[in-house]
This record gives sequence, C-alpha cells and structure tokens, in this order.
Amino acid sequence: LTDRVLDFSNRIAALVTAECPGKLLSVYVYSDYVHPPVTVKPHPSLVLLSVSGEYASREQANWALDNISAWSRFGNQILWRPNALIGFTPTVPQNFARRMFNDLETFKVNNLVGTDFDCNSHQWAGRGLIFYALAKGHINPDRLCYDDIFDDYCRAGFGKAAEAVKDYFNRLEKLTEDAAATEKGFAGYFDVLDIGSLEACIERARQAAAGDKEALSRVEFLA
Repeated sequence: LTDRVLDFSNRIAALVTAECPGKLLSVYVYSDYVHPPVTVKPHPSLVLLSVSGEYASREQANWALDNISAWSRFGNQILWRPNALIGFTPTVPQNFARRMFNDLETFKVNNLVGTDFDCNSHQWAGRGLIFYALAKGHINPDRLCYDDIFDDYCRAGFGKAAEAVKDYFNRLEKLTEDAAATEKGFAGYFDVLDIGSLEACIERARQAAAGDKEALSRVEFLA
C-alpha cells in the first residue's frame, strides 16, 4: 500500500515542481503506509512526515528506529511527528527522556529537518525531565550527551538534593523500561510500579534540600 500512496504523491510532486521548481511537499508515512515501499522511490521534493515512535512499548520504540532509518536511505528530508509524548497515558510519573533524546540525536544525522510533537500532556511534575531533555535535544550545538544534560538538570535544579533526585529519576527510568518490556501498556506500568522506592528517594531529597527553599519546593513538586 505504501507504493500506491507514494506513486500518487510522486505524480502530484512532479506536476507541482514542474510549475514551481524548488518547492517541497509533505506526505505522511503513516498507518497502513508506514512501511517503506517495495519498488517505488519517493520524489526528491517530498518531505516525509513520520509518526513512528512509542515509548510505552519496547518493541515499538525499537521498531521506530528501524523504520525511520529505512526511510532515510532515500535521501528525502524527514519530519518527525510522533505521538510518543503520550507515553503511558494515565497521570503517572514516568521517564523515557533518555530514549527520546537519543532517538532525536540519531534522526538528526539521518535527514531530519524538523519535528512536530503531539500529545504534550502538561504533566510537568511527572514528565518534566522528558520535556526538558527533548527541548535541549533540539538546541544542542555542543553535541552534549543525555547524561551531561541530565546531570546538569539535577545539579542546577535541586542543589544538595541532586544525588537523591538523580536516584529517583534513574529508578523511574528503569520502571518505565520494565513496563515497556511487558508490552501491556499502562497495565504493565502498574504491574511493575514500586511507589515505596520512589517515595524513599523523595524523602532523602527532602532531607538533603533542608534549608534551601527553592530546591525543596522543586522536590515537593516532584512529590
């Protein structure tokens, strides 16, 4: 079916660029035509809008990397428009910041020219690190790695509570990865959720931040 959609899109692109040389057109690679084509190659003027990417499923997260890598081989510009920020849909803390950041860095050297992120839940207490790392990935002239950005986030944001907060986010990252491995969506998240270990990290962060009103308020925000 991808070949059929691309054949149609290529005909439109050929007509438009004949009248308007240099113009670009966008086409989704999505739904039943998300898989790379068998015989048809996309017209050079087509910008491919990929919706691949989901972090509540390890299988889907790995597949998205393979899928976008396959599409990038044609040399067309790519725009990443995933629903990935939806994560595990309930209002629960989660951390797939590392995976999303590293995926973005990979796509940036594989013809990615822009992004359009849907599903921003505004759950800043539970997903703030994800939003922050994603934003930093878009503006990263020094090519910092995720751990550089993560370390700075905890140090600058939480002061003496930085190590306890890092432990909290690392545990949350493992929880998120373990839940994604179950391939059960949010039901898998609740299967592996260990509130006690997360609360213990928050309590250690509270104690470490004592006397630092700003850092303590940020710890309470996480809580």
